[in-house]
Amino acid sequence: MLDDSIFVQLAFYYKTKVGRNGNDKVVRLFDEDKIIENNIRTENNPGILARVLALADVEVQVRHKIGENVEEDCSCNSDYMITAMD
Repeated sequence: MLDDSIFVQLAFYYKTKVGRNGNDKVVRLFDEDKIIENNIRTENNPGILARVLALADVEVQVRHKIGENVEEDCSCNSDYMITAMD
């Protein structure tokens, strides 16, 4: 289970195509949003119908406030671990 201080910083979003030039629009999902109520366009051609948003389309990121100190865990270096392990 995630710590509450991390959980409240999680943001769920998806990218959909807008216009005819292949531009992406980031759409953030809020607590009251339901995935099945959203549509996503994956093709640049606006003539191709949008489809229902799927869970696989949704990404998650941790949002930080401006000026917030973020502690980075650098105790595991994968290059080092590959050479150190049998």
